[in-house]
Amino acid sequence: MKSPILPKQLAQGLERHRDLIEYAFWFFIPWFGFLIGIQRIQGTIFDEYHYISETFRLFSNNQLLMNHPPLGKILIRTGILIFGHNPLGWRISATVFGAICVTATYAIARKLYDSKKVAHTAAFLTFSNGLLWSMARVGMLDIFCSGFSLLAVWKLLPLRNLSFKDLGWGAVFLGAACASKWNGALVAGPICAVIFYHSFRDQNPRQFLKTFAWASILLLGTYLSTYFPLILARADFPSIFFVVQKHSDWIESHAKFATEHDYMSAPHQWPTIIQPIWLYFQKVSPTSFRGVFCVGNPALFLLGLVALGAGFIPKLRSTWNSRDVWAHRLAIMLWFSAWAGWYVIPRQIEFFYYYLFSSLVLPWVLAKFLEVRWKWTLAIVLMGFFFYPVVTGLELPENSIGIWAWLDRWT
Repeated sequence: MKSPILPKQLAQGLERHRDLIEYAFWFFIPWFGFLIGIQRIQGTIFDEYHYISETFRLFSNNQLLMNHPPLGKILIRTGILIFGHNPLGWRISATVFGAICVTATYAIARKLYDSKKVAHTAAFLTFSNGLLWSMARVGMLDIFCSGFSLLAVWKLLPLRNLSFKDLGWGAVFLGAACASKWNGALVAGPICAVIFYHSFRDQNPRQFLKTFAWASILLLGTYLSTYFPLILARADFPSIFFVVQKHSDWIESHAKFATEHDYMSAPHQWPTIIQPIWLYFQKVSPTSFRGVFCVGNPALFLLGLVALGAGFIPKLRSTWNSRDVWAHRLAIMLWFSAWAGWYVIPRQIEFFYYYLFSSLVLPWVLAKFLEVRWKWTLAIVLMGFFFYPVVTGLELPENSIGIWAWLDRWT
């Protein structure tokens, strides 16, 4: 005779750990998805060749091109050290951070709206983002910057009255985002400005100075600490003071670095996917090809913009509570700063995948609108996975390319 106690104990155990199970679900399911066929394309994809080469030069005395900070390259090198110099090795770290992006989106939406239903919807929408799929399966830097930025947003919500622990972790993640790619400052800047504004307004001067110093030291300390492996390994990196002094030269050199391409695009073309980019296109046989089409999810991108704009309609806003209004303002701020900031950055070449972080903000706000509209959510998710064959490099008939390349600029 079976004991009725075991199922009851099991149910209680599952209930206690339900939150952990849900977070684990939104990490491991996307991660396994990103890993499937990760070695399908054996050669390098787009800029992988440059980043992989740089990872080997990081810890030698060979000439190093400092057009990006080192953390993202160190993470790529870590994968190579563990799994070998092969596609799995140089892409595995990106798949981990792709999964982190989905998990962090779930955590952010849950914290913003205090609703598991909205959080699950946001995670589903994020997982259907073809731009995320593209960047989570290549050894490039943008996925690391976006992953750390999302983790920072999660720890720093609601951007006021933060414990020193949450503020510290948020500052560390922001420092890591900037240490992966300098455009992490487009997210770190406005977040820090809002936190310091509320801290200045709500705290006495001594408390404010403590908050400011704690966050600044951890953010800058995390960023600069990523250069210590280079200082230890390279003769031309004598000290941390040298690193600080050279930053103006590195950033200026990066801004001037330009080789024009037909597949370049401008920021105003990114939100509506006017000019996406093929990161990889190769004929496999006279009648077939493989491609990695960095295109996003048209339904998510366009309806996400509608959701951002709809929040300005007074009649609609009158039905929201203060939490919903604040969440919409936060989404607008982060989406806009991460996108429009590229108009300020003095860089001569830009690509569609620079829109990655902004595209990961859209599910937060769209999920609230779709909370009770599961058919719309399903349709958006299916639209995203419609592009799966050309996002993940499946071998396809050459005459089928028009199925996914809807516009002339998409080819």
